[in-house]
Amino acid sequence: MRKLFTFVSVLAMAFVGTYCSDSDTEGFKNIQIPAEELSASIAADELNHTIHFNATQSWEASVQEVSRADSWITIYPTSGEAGENQIEVTLTENTGNQSREATITITCGGERITITITQRAAGEPGPGPDPDEPQRPEYPEVAPENRLTYIEVSMHERYNQGGEYREYTSKHDATLTYDDQGELSSLGYYAFDEEQTDKLSYSEETALKWSSQKISTTSQYVEIRKNGYGIATPYRGEYSQDYLLSAGGLITDSTDPDGGIQTFTYNADGTLASTTYTSSYDPSNNYQSTMTWQEGNLMSIQTSGNSKDQGNTTFTYTEYPNPWAGIDVGAIALTDLEEVNMLIGSCGITTKNLPASRTEGDELSTYEYTFDGEGRVSTIVITRTEGTDRFECTYTLHYGPASVPPRPDYITYLTKQEIVDEGTLPYTFDPETPDQHSYSVNAYTSYATIRSTFSDGTFDEQTEYRTINIWPMTESGPSLDYIFVSQEDIDNFGIVSTSLQDLTSSEDLYNPHRFVYTIQYNCFSVDLTLEFYYPWCSVFNAETGLIEDHKMPMLPLTKECFILQEPVITLTTVEPEQTEYQYEQTYLFQINQAISPSENDYQLLLRFMYVKNE
Repeated sequence: MRKLFTFVSVLAMAFVGTYCSDSDTEGFKNIQIPAEELSASIAADELNHTIHFNATQSWEASVQEVSRADSWITIYPTSGEAGENQIEVTLTENTGNQSREATITITCGGERITITITQRAAGEPGPGPDPDEPQRPEYPEVAPENRLTYIEVSMHERYNQGGEYREYTSKHDATLTYDDQGELSSLGYYAFDEEQTDKLSYSEETALKWSSQKISTTSQYVEIRKNGYGIATPYRGEYSQDYLLSAGGLITDSTDPDGGIQTFTYNADGTLASTTYTSSYDPSNNYQSTMTWQEGNLMSIQTSGNSKDQGNTTFTYTEYPNPWAGIDVGAIALTDLEEVNMLIGSCGITTKNLPASRTEGDELSTYEYTFDGEGRVSTIVITRTEGTDRFECTYTLHYGPASVPPRPDYITYLTKQEIVDEGTLPYTFDPETPDQHSYSVNAYTSYATIRSTFSDGTFDEQTEYRTINIWPMTESGPSLDYIFVSQEDIDNFGIVSTSLQDLTSSEDLYNPHRFVYTIQYNCFSVDLTLEFYYPWCSVFNAETGLIEDHKMPMLPLTKECFILQEPVITLTTVEPEQTEYQYEQTYLFQINQAISPSENDYQLLLRFMYVKNE
């Protein structure tokens, strides 16, 4: 899925974490589970909880309510195999005035671990913070009119490609909304089309749901791009993720949509100490980053591993304080929105000041800010240079719900396609000279007329043509290998039977389909093989949002398409040891019945047959 400097990618990076595979459970060899997961205190209205663990072999799990007679908790799955596992715990809302407790037991290889789940009573506060647990910063409460709600993004890039300088300009928007507690509840990213710059060609909208132990996100994206026929077509998708939080409100683990796993460690003051990323499919993407802090600001990130991004990144800072406007404003500048991992302040990288520069190898980024009459950041201008390449990005920040404009329309895109006419034509033609028709008994044209309806109500029709040309062939061509037969075979030579077999194993349109026509004589058989591709075209399915293959009509291929004349056996040579005969079989293959065959359409099979003389 494409994320071009998106705030949605912010979310994907911001929340990425992972379960630590090192067990904090002492004395157990077959079950490894962090000590903090051996118990959980869950809010009355929290309905889901996840337990992560490692097992060395197959395992089973069960749940038992310790208090309250009614059934209020279930788990899934209740068994599994060796490796990394998780159990999803589902609860009903506790509307009573008393907490309730259940135990989950996991058994593996003769070992047994018990996990205590406590669901608090309605209105009961959660446990207080552990003084030794790194904490998410306590951000100030921000009035709705001072929350960052809308960001305009414009980018201009000049780069050297093969000795020639090229320029690229793009425009994007982002919108942000907040819940009653002032936490980010949804964010949208919108990319404008390169040609129709007032209309969208991409959008991604993400909803966030916060609880005391995790943040759940659901993202829906729409990308409009030209398909193989040059028609702007929407491609839609959706994905969801859960991001577990520590007791201190910092992200502890998650897995990205591609299966990559990242771990976070924190300093005692809640600042990020290091991150480790493990790709699910490409070890070259693995890396580990270590952060260095000074007086509340992130000064450097040292990255090592197989990743191409390894190296050292350093930062300098302005005297401007880093403001909290419902999100971390400094995060926007610090990472250029490419790898932002602290937009919502839950990854321990909120800096004290706004950054002034970033250096990574030969690449230098500088940051300039302007402020509105109320002292809020109004623009951030990022200029990045590397050699002669130059990139400039301007973020224009708007505050308060009233600043958010209506969402722009998408570019005109395909909403529906349907076949309005299809059939076959008794001729073939070259698309460059469509009026010049060729006629053949073994060839014809399949066609389908597709009507396309677009989002602006307009439509057009386009006819697709496919040429079908079928030639029966033997493995050795028209001249078959010689064989030895008896004189009786020669005297009684004739056709015994014919058959046509469809040897196609599936309706796969991308592989040739194979038929075999068999002529069975009294002393041998001949197989004529016919291989061809089914004609097909692509049609957009509005219900599924997918472009699907449509099989176009064909003329029937049956045994009656073959017309056999009587075979001819001719004595050619008599020698002392053997007598030579020549077999000739004339046949016609005619799938296009609308054409009268000519003499040139008839084919000939030849074979020499030998009879040993006594």
